Amino acid sequence: NLTKEEPESFDNVIKVHYANDGERFLAENKNSEIHNGSLYTKGLQTLLNTGHQVVLATATHECNFEWKCKWIYKHFGMINESNIIRIYNKELLRADVIIDDCMDNLIKCCCDRICLDMPYNRDDQKDYVYDIYRARDWKEIVKFINDIERKNKEWEK
Repeated sequence: NLTKEEPESFDNVIKVHYANDGERFLAENKNSEIHNGSLYTKGLQTLLNTGHQVVLATATHECNFEWKCKWIYKHFGMINESNIIRIYNKELLRADVIIDDCMDNLIKCCCDRICLDMPYNRDDQKDYVYDIYRARDWKEIVKFINDIERKNKEWEK
């Protein structure tokens, strides 16, 4: 269990669930390369270095937003304050690509979508029906975004 205090790391957490009493967070264990902080940093930095604008959109409860932002600033200093937003309904986002670990956040989005592969979100039927790309790690995420960019440039010719 994680307490209300700022967690030092999300490296051993699949997903943090907000408890209604506002006093505790329940965490599931996981062993996944995709949530490794150094791989996040490398993936995000690669996208920024190649000219992509990266905005972190979180559907976290408003009482968690402040400490979540502090954690992001601490671990991902390349993301500035103006590029972090809290939005409950992610289908309202207008982006070229949305990356998320929650399939429900991706289904209604009108853009290219990448689902961070996790045991709790595997549904091959939804991947196929909604044309959602599934990434196992940040190398795949960066490769997929580069492939999208390359295809868009080909269409422009």
